[in-house]
Amino acid sequence: MESENISFLSNFKNIRNIFDDNMGIAIELDNGHKYMVVVTTQKNSIPLMNNKKNNSLSSSNPIVIVRKLIKKSC
Repeated sequence: MESENISFLSNFKNIRNIFDDNMGIAIELDNGHKYMVVVTTQKNSIPLMNNKKNNSLSSSNPIVIVRKLIKKSC
């Protein structure tokens, strides 16, 4: 399976700090399946846990933790 379409669910220009933010990404595969993934930075994951008063991150969507949010072409 390969990705057919990847789209950002918010404007990439709205990221204030590439080291401390998160965003949703929609991925559509060539077989028609669609997924939403939350991409968050390491620094941003701590406040998310604190806001939920939890020691872990949980979401109905997969979570990817990255060092910084950058838009890079493959």
